[in-house]
Formats: sequence, structure tokens, C-alpha cells
Amino acid sequence: MESMSKSELSEQDICSKYILPAVINSGWNLALPMKLLMIFSAEERTT
Repeated sequence: MESMSKSELSEQDICSKYILPAVINSGWNLALPMKLLMIFSAEERTT
């Protein structure tokens, strides 16, 4: 695979390449349930 700039990566690519390894390296147990994607909208805001 060719090296791509970060601006060319999809959200899933960035998560897989950068975020998930950081979560693992911080000691989080991936065997526990974890929500990988949260979708927010203005209607769902809580105060």
C-alpha cells in the first residue's frame, strides 16, 4: 500500500491506524464492550 497523507485517509482509516493503537497502548481492555463510533446531532444534546 502506498503511503497516503492523513488528509487522504478516511475516518475509519485514521481510527484503525492511529486511535485504536493509542487506546490499546494506554492499557484499555478491548475484550470489554466499547462503542467505537458515536453519532451526535443537535436534537440529541443533553444538558
